[in-house]
Amino acid sequence: MEALQFIHRYAQNQLSAKTLLTRCEQLLAWLRFKDAQAAEQPGRLILKYRRSLDEALSVRTSRPLARATIIGRVDVALHFERWLSAPLPRPEPFSIPLPRSSRPRGQHRQKVIPFSREEMTSVLKYLENDRGNSRDPVVKRNWLITLMGFVTGARLDEILSLQFRQVVGWAPDGDGAALVLTRAKGRRTDATGRTIFIPAYLKEKLISYTNGERQKIVQAARGSVPGYREPNALFLNGFNAKKHSIGKAFQQRRACEMIAVAQMACGHTRSIVRFNSRTGEAITVDVSKHTFHHTRHTYVMMAYRHYKSCGLASDQIWRAIADNLGHGSVSTTKEIYGSAIAEDEVRLRGAQFEAIEGILSGSQ
Repeated sequence: MEALQFIHRYAQNQLSAKTLLTRCEQLLAWLRFKDAQAAEQPGRLILKYRRSLDEALSVRTSRPLARATIIGRVDVALHFERWLSAPLPRPEPFSIPLPRSSRPRGQHRQKVIPFSREEMTSVLKYLENDRGNSRDPVVKRNWLITLMGFVTGARLDEILSLQFRQVVGWAPDGDGAALVLTRAKGRRTDATGRTIFIPAYLKEKLISYTNGERQKIVQAARGSVPGYREPNALFLNGFNAKKHSIGKAFQQRRACEMIAVAQMACGHTRSIVRFNSRTGEAITVDVSKHTFHHTRHTYVMMAYRHYKSCGLASDQIWRAIADNLGHGSVSTTKEIYGSAIAEDEVRLRGAQFEAIEGILSGSQ
């Protein structure tokens, strides 16, 4: 009954039929999910709903839901629950401002999940050997993007924002190079300028891609796509893209699909329960274990071990990692990665003790 009142009052705002239908579908999806769950606090249930949407499939396309769709559904769920908790007489729907964050200060909700060494090696090897479409015999773009995530700790949108003019002037001189990122977290243009270091071997691969694979893609697009204009982006769609998309900038969603496919092929999966957004039916499926952002987590773990092996003090290590990640404060880096580093240290120390015990038991 409350849902009908919510929609009825919202419909009095002279909305288009399409907008009203979308809101009804979004509210219905939330109510189905809410009814299928045990009694929980609304705040916890919203977070659970958000995670389920990340893993849900679109009824129309059978693909993961678009980011805008997820945001819209969570927004409706939040406003509806706030509206329900408001004292009578209730205000107009969507008129109650939402709190910016209910997360206690000092508690980061993101769980650090790095790739293991075996997972990282197998994914990179798969991408390096993957030939994709027969018309696209040399596809190094996917391998390069993933390797840059592991080596530099840059976010996916930062990597995809790189421009080919930043690379085209490089010379294969055996030295590393520096790249200035043109985008930061959340696409904030006022936070650009962070510099990442590109090792010599990665620099050579980027030069090879720019002068080889990318140049061939641009030439093919000019010959097959009417009015084609070469984009500034370094990484472009290859020959296995749709005809009208060849030579366009490689998109973030496709990169996420790429690393997911690689993990599935390598057997790095986890089981989840997905909910059909229309029927509410729960299905257990296997999905990729990691997201692309986990390459950033992996970089932090590897960088910490490297700096520690070089003899740097703890404060120096955290400062270096914070600078490399583009964090304005070291406390932000410690808040996100501190517990994961501590757990990793415990595992490494435990492995050392086991090795020592094995040596001692063998000598007795």
